[in-house]
Amino acid sequence: MVKNARCLIEKTMIILAVILLLGSICSFHKGQATEIDKLLGKNVRMIYSIEPGTPFKLVITDDPADEVDSKGEVKFITSDNIELELPFFLEKGKSADYEVSSSENVKRVIIELKEGSIFIDSGDKLKIESSPSEPQVSPKMILLPQGSFSADMFINMEGKITTGKFYLSDHLYRFDTAGDGQAQSMIVDRKTGKVWLLNINEKAYAISSTEDFGVHFINPFEAHFWMMTKYKITDRGKEKVGELLCEKKELMEGELLVQTAWISEKYRFPLKLINYDKNKQHMLLELRNIKEEKINPEIFEVPRDFRLIK
Repeated sequence: MVKNARCLIEKTMIILAVILLLGSICSFHKGQATEIDKLLGKNVRMIYSIEPGTPFKLVITDDPADEVDSKGEVKFITSDNIELELPFFLEKGKSADYEVSSSENVKRVIIELKEGSIFIDSGDKLKIESSPSEPQVSPKMILLPQGSFSADMFINMEGKITTGKFYLSDHLYRFDTAGDGQAQSMIVDRKTGKVWLLNINEKAYAISSTEDFGVHFINPFEAHFWMMTKYKITDRGKEKVGELLCEKKELMEGELLVQTAWISEKYRFPLKLINYDKNKQHMLLELRNIKEEKINPEIFEVPRDFRLIK
């Protein structure tokens, strides 16, 4: 299950939809973990260890007594020091289950809670390695985009082609796609972190945030920005995408190539992304026919006749 999770996340990240996102103090003791541990607060984490090769099940449940939905991520670290991060976003009382087989050789589990309150059922095999603590802040910084242009968006997901339109105006961007009779759009404000998901056919929209992991699943650009803070980055010089000079970067997870990105020096935005599954390309996204122009501000506004879905 752990092996296939990253592939599953990548395969769903370009499906645009108005989605319902799934949805520190801690009771613990050193040594053997209690059957149920509790973790609450903002930006806190619990670390467990286990003998590599031991199968186990982990269940994380949102605290039904807490009105705040819980979001965070579970990180599995193998004996080969390969890391796999799985986000969770849990509504009140909902659970996320993780079953790890002996072949995964997991040696450590780190649960990072961004906000909310959760119960952790770690069974009797995981041991608490350290007390709850604040996770280290990544020193990597993502600059805001700049400039303005329109482009055609091209996506090849294992042979399935999707096309659409893309618009950038400094910290704002939008992309539109249509498939299976559904026209959908996403507007992102990278300065405020606000996200609008538009269902054009239904004249409806939802509001989310760039911090919500559900957005990373369906927006390849936000997934890229998130991965830039999580994986090792190697500079591969400069290459052009179309007529624009880009910095080429490779994102690595251990020995595995996760993504290659071409980031425009002029616009500070990725113009081309390739995602990999086990070092083999399975998704390509490219912005083509880039036209530098001033974008109508209405492009980044939700139409007045659209209804809000909460």
